[in-house]
Amino acid sequence: MTEKEKKEHTQQEPNVVHGIVAMLDALGVRNATTREASSFIKEFQKLMHKIPSTFVQLLDFTKRSYPREQFHLHTFGDTVIIVWEVPDTDEKLRVLLLMSVLLSIIIVRGLEGELRLRGAISMGEIVYYGDPNSHNILGPAIADVASWYEIPEFIGIVATPTCGQQLSYIENWKKELWENGKVGSLESFFKRYRVPIKGDAFRKLWAVNWPRVIGILNKGKEPLEWYFDCTRKFSIPIGTEKKYDNTEKFIIKLLNLKKDKKKEEKEGPVSFYK
Repeated sequence: MTEKEKKEHTQQEPNVVHGIVAMLDALGVRNATTREASSFIKEFQKLMHKIPSTFVQLLDFTKRSYPREQFHLHTFGDTVIIVWEVPDTDEKLRVLLLMSVLLSIIIVRGLEGELRLRGAISMGEIVYYGDPNSHNILGPAIADVASWYEIPEFIGIVATPTCGQQLSYIENWKKELWENGKVGSLESFFKRYRVPIKGDAFRKLWAVNWPRVIGILNKGKEPLEWYFDCTRKFSIPIGTEKKYDNTEKFIIKLLNLKKDKKKEEKEGPVSFYK
């Protein structure tokens, strides 16, 4: 190691910040063929390149001023960590809601690119070593979200229980963040849901309400029509079919879509994946 390198090394001290963290991975990649893996990498990189500009557009749309250099992406294979640094004040609650909008757009645009993303969101302390855009990132918020991002058995994003406490606080004591038509209802961003998890179990968690942006980004398309138009292009390996069934139910529940009850009573409940 040269003297210059030694000097740079000693100057790089761990940097502790507070922020919102999301960790997402892609379903159906581990058993992909070479051709499928190549296609995934192409679409995944295309989506990752769009995220910073989507973040800027979101800030412009909301007319809020946040330093753009406090937004970071970290990718590892089929996994991405998204960090939005924000002070540990009530402003973090508003940023949490805005982050859910960004994640909703990512889920929808991902599906259109044949990427099935699921993950978790949390908040708390993050520790960087050196450049914030490097992969040297640890801390309680990272550990929390890493413990939960593979738990959901559907396409979507859940708030960790730690983050869920913040949402319950917003729901009961910070209604001014979303009341009076300022940014919509809390359920426009997150909704309590009986989330399917591994082992055919369920857990009541806050989930990002990404289905609500389907109609916003795809005007004129009925949400389930759009969803099946995306998923009919996928191959569905055995053992993964329930994730699609669970996602269909999630969209129906969050958008309050009505099924043909008379037909269901006559023929029984229909599922394409059971």
